[in-house]
Amino acid sequence: PPKRSALEQISEPTPLSKRTFKVLLDREQGCKRVTQFIGVIPPGRAPMHHHTYEEAIYILEGEGRLWTDEGDARFAPGTSIYLPRGASHSLENEGKANIRILGAFHPAEPPATRYED
Repeated sequence: PPKRSALEQISEPTPLSKRTFKVLLDREQGCKRVTQFIGVIPPGRAPMHHHTYEEAIYILEGEGRLWTDEGDARFAPGTSIYLPRGASHSLENEGKANIRILGAFHPAEPPATRYED
């Protein structure tokens, strides 16, 4: 039968990133191919980085800018973003309030796994 669960543990900010993640689904719930999470992005910009997985992001709250090697684009609530495996990117929160995102990775990996460019 399907498992319904949401982890209550929220990641702690690290010295490299003040961003936090709440994992909703991952391997611990039996979801072997996808990780789903809620992310909180405070004001500021992360360094350009890439992942070894595909990333899909839906903006729940807040506005900002997506940076890639090909340029930049503004985003707002309701925006969907797809990042292929290995795509260098950064999400910037240009406002004063936190941005909240719903994200998913394929294949399943922890949200904080990234490689700076």
